[in-house]
Amino acid sequence: LIAGILLVLLQLGIAETGGNLRFWEVIQQLPFREYVYILLEIAFSAVFMTIYVLAWERWRDRPWRHALLAILAATNLLYHFPPLMTVLSELTARPELADTVVLTRPAILGLMVLPEVIAFVAHFVVASVAVTGNLLMLLARHESTCVDGKSDGDRNNMVIAGARITMAASLAQLGTGLWVLVELPTPARNGLTGDDWLATMLFVTAIFAVVALLHALSAIAFGHASHEAILRCTVLMLIVLLLMTATLARSRHLLASQVVKGGMCEVPVNTVCLASRWRLIALQSVGELVPRKPCPGR
Repeated sequence: LIAGILLVLLQLGIAETGGNLRFWEVIQQLPFREYVYILLEIAFSAVFMTIYVLAWERWRDRPWRHALLAILAATNLLYHFPPLMTVLSELTARPELADTVVLTRPAILGLMVLPEVIAFVAHFVVASVAVTGNLLMLLARHESTCVDGKSDGDRNNMVIAGARITMAASLAQLGTGLWVLVELPTPARNGLTGDDWLATMLFVTAIFAVVALLHALSAIAFGHASHEAILRCTVLMLIVLLLMTATLARSRHLLASQVVKGGMCEVPVNTVCLASRWRLIALQSVGELVPRKPCPGR
């Protein structure tokens, strides 16, 4: 949870220093109430994770309670933040999706059920399951001593189970990835399928990396759970994640480079100081709207 928060802050810092105008404009459109919801969701998961750690010894004979807490903490973050971050990314690359200056809660919920947003969220959820399975393999393999009465055979079974989870999720990613490709706007989809050499190269390389990962996982899933095989799967998983992230970033760049439609110009947000940005958010929370700047000659 802390690592995720730090990564979000890092992303905001990169957007600030890199002059990502549209991203900051989208951030400013969020109502103050949405920030309250975000903090409450984080606090909710933090409370369950804290109880999970503190009650480790007390609930040792009732493992289902720990499992329930872990599921509640994880799914709470999973159902809220991936859709929200996907909506923010879509609005950054496609500002024509927002027909209001201030994004109200109903407007955000409406954007979350767009087909392209649902496809991205499904792809992210499946990727999360794949990473979880890979982490299970690593944790089970690196237990050099028996814990809680578990034998080497039990830990080997956990490694195999983690490999099968990762393999099933990786296969599902091929389907959700095709869904994402179909739902992409035309400029991004064309860029990934040949119009942009960099996007196409990243996309094709990522697919080959997924095939290599499936090949490595199949060996572990059928019992060859060696340390080298697990390490190979982990490295391939990291390569797939990096390539897919780079592919997504390139497709967003292709969308952002298109001419903004609808007769509205982008406001030069990087010329506004940070204090003004948060003042704008405060004004939006009490209902004072700041209209977009019309394009000259329209």
